Amino acid sequence: MADLAWPYAQPAKAGTPCVQHRGYAKHIPGGSAALRSRHDRDRGGPSKVRLEVDPALESASVLRMPVSALQTKQKIWTDEELEALPKDGYKRELLDGEIIENPVHAYHGLVSVRMAVLLANFVQHYKLGEVFNSRTGFRLSEKILLSPDIAFVSKATLRKILVAPDKFLQGAPDLVVEVLSPSDRLVQINRKLDRYFEHGTRVAWLVNWRKQQVHVYTPDSIESFTRPNDTLTGGAVLPGFKCRLSRIFNPA
Repeated sequence: MADLAWPYAQPAKAGTPCVQHRGYAKHIPGGSAALRSRHDRDRGGPSKVRLEVDPALESASVLRMPVSALQTKQKIWTDEELEALPKDGYKRELLDGEIIENPVHAYHGLVSVRMAVLLANFVQHYKLGEVFNSRTGFRLSEKILLSPDIAFVSKATLRKILVAPDKFLQGAPDLVVEVLSPSDRLVQINRKLDRYFEHGTRVAWLVNWRKQQVHVYTPDSIESFTRPNDTLTGGAVLPGFKCRLSRIFNPA
């Protein structure tokens, strides 16, 4: 059972939707002791679920903002400036005008590669589009350039967002996969999900390799897969794709 804190619905069984509502479904797994969810209804718009972080845990490393993000003033970053950022083992992205960075650790990379291989094999076999790794930038706006750990872009979407082989993709992928790291900040993850869905992403997989869980987000639902024999599917974005969690976290 996923360690989720939802005051508006009973916890669902693994592999079934744990909450559905209009607007963005937002909750980052991390334990009920760490999080409280609050249901706000925006005037004139769809309902949204937002996260509140327990002040007692704000000093935890997973919630710390990198020093560079604190010191970086918002500006309009050109593609050339972003391409010139240091290649020093940190993953850097542009989120709402701020450069954010996170180190990528060993198991993060291992799980990312396993998932990328599974997705790429399926996508290539059925000629559905392309799978990109975390070195690929998706330019969503002049203040946003994100690089998900894995991204699937369908043929139809690729025709719209691929302007040149040596340029950033100008739009959002159909599917994003983010493998959580200890340094990831919950607020940043929520903001990323918002931006992806606002710009056309249809589904996002958040992979918690420490708990060996995958949480599937769409603009209006969350589905949690928490046991080794739970089967992750591609849904409407990758129909026919199926993978047990054991193949991701504990391959034979």
